[in-house]
Amino acid sequence: MKSFWRRLILENKFDPESAGYIGEKFNHFLPNALGIKPIIQYLVSTPDLLWWAMAVFTVVEAIVGLFIMLGLFTRMMSIGVFGLAMGILLGSGWLGTTCLDEWQIGILGLAAGFTIFLSGSGKLSIDYFLINRQYKITHYKWFNWLGSGVLPVKLNVLHRIVFTGSITILFITLFTNQYFHGGVWGELHNKSIKPKIEIEHAKISDNSLSFQVFTWTSMVLK
Repeated sequence: MKSFWRRLILENKFDPESAGYIGEKFNHFLPNALGIKPIIQYLVSTPDLLWWAMAVFTVVEAIVGLFIMLGLFTRMMSIGVFGLAMGILLGSGWLGTTCLDEWQIGILGLAAGFTIFLSGSGKLSIDYFLINRQYKITHYKWFNWLGSGVLPVKLNVLHRIVFTGSITILFITLFTNQYFHGGVWGELHNKSIKPKIEIEHAKISDNSLSFQVFTWTSMVLK
């Protein structure tokens, strides 16, 4: 909800001609993204699709955030939280100057999404109100999976789900922290303030040297 409010209400960041265009910031994710770099590169090279991708992402963020706050279809929204967090983690987990900003947001989102899926919502949620009033929608088996209530699985199976999910998130936490920042072993590094620089297409023509310099900001200098 905060992102939706900031991008559309406080300031229109969907105008490709404006200095704060959200697509320009998305371009910064490209150099060191993990696993999804081809997707980011394709979107950056097709501005029309990039605009739609940013619009869809923002709307989904707003819907997921609003429903989580209201406690409506909580478990389904927790899957949205998990997915959005994974996108942030893989795309921009390496960003951050004084602290590991985006990495922390991504990891927290993964852990929160998984936890909320297991627990569902509490007594102050719309899900609980619907269950307490015995609305017809709560009698369907799928409501327990997408809304709240007791998950219809055996306790020993639930224990395996909790253990497997926890170990998986722990692995993702350690692996991405090491990959992006070297925070598990070895020297720490911060690609945001110490970017990798690549020089390509260097040539001398008419006593003039020309080349292209690529940095983490994906800007090209000639």
